[in-house]
Amino acid sequence: MIRDKYKKNFPKILLLFLTGIIVGSLSIFPMVFIQKVIDYLTLGVQSEFIKYIILYSLVYIFVNMFKIALINFGSKFELNLNREIKDDIVESVLNTKIDQLEQAGRSNVFNVIIDDLKALDDKLIPLIFDLGFSISSFIIGSIIIIKYDYIMLFAMIIISAISTLVIQKILQSSETASEKSQIQRLNVINKFFDIIVGARDIKLFNKEKVFTSEFHEENHELTKLDKKIVNIKNVSQALVSLLFNLIMATLIFIGGMRVSQGSLSVGALIAIILYASMITDPIFNIIENQKEISAFK
Repeated sequence: MIRDKYKKNFPKILLLFLTGIIVGSLSIFPMVFIQKVIDYLTLGVQSEFIKYIILYSLVYIFVNMFKIALINFGSKFELNLNREIKDDIVESVLNTKIDQLEQAGRSNVFNVIIDDLKALDDKLIPLIFDLGFSISSFIIGSIIIIKYDYIMLFAMIIISAISTLVIQKILQSSETASEKSQIQRLNVINKFFDIIVGARDIKLFNKEKVFTSEFHEENHELTKLDKKIVNIKNVSQALVSLLFNLIMATLIFIGGMRVSQGSLSVGALIAIILYASMITDPIFNIIENQKEISAFK
C-alpha cells in the first residue's frame, strides 16, 4: 500500500530529483565568481574585486535559498503523503470484515504494515533531492577540475574511491555490531526484569549465584559490543578527517606546483579546492544514506 502510494506520486518525486540536479548544477556559479574575486584581488583591481564579491554573495544567497525552498517543499509534500497513507490504512482496516481481520491477525500482515509505517520516518523525499544534487555536483565538479588539471581530478577520484571502500566496510561493521548490540541489550533487560520480578523465588531456591553469574555474563557481552561500536565510530571519524586532509594536501601540492610554474592562478587553485567538496561530499553523502535509500527498493 505504501509503495503503491509513492508510485502514484512518482512524477512529483521525479520532478524533485531533476530539480536537485538543476540546483546542484547552479551551485557551480558561486565557485566561478570566487575565483574571479581572488584573481582580481591578487592583481589589485579593486573595482572588479568589489563587483565579483557582490555577484558571488548574491548568487550564493540565491542558490541556497532556492535549495532550502525546494527541500522545504519536498519535506511538506512527504508529510502530507504520509498523512494520507496513514488515513488510508486506518480506513481500510476499520472497513475490513471481522473474519478477515482475524485471519490477518494470525498472519504477518499487521507486522508488515507496522514496519512500513516506521519506514515513513526515513524521509525519502529529501534523500531523493540530495541524490540528484549530489550526482550533478559530482559531474560538474569533475568537468571543471579536469579543465584545470586532470592529474588533480584523477588523484581525487583515486583517494575518494579507496576511502569509499574503506568507509563502506566500516559502516557494514558498525551496522552488524549495532544489530548485535540491540539484541544483546534486550537480553540484558529481560534478564534484569526476571531477577527483579523473581527475586523472592531466586532467594527461596538459593539461585543467587546462578542468576548473578548469568546477568554478569550478558551485561559483559553488551559492554563489549558497545565498546566495539564506540571504537568503530571514533576510527571512522578520524579516517574521514584523514582522507579529507589527504585530498586537500594533494590538491595544494599539485596546484602549488602549477602556480609556481605560472600555468595556474591563485584564484583558480582556491576554486579547485572549493570544487573538491563537490566531488567528495556527494560520495560521502550517498554512502551515508545508502541504507535509507535501499530501504525503499
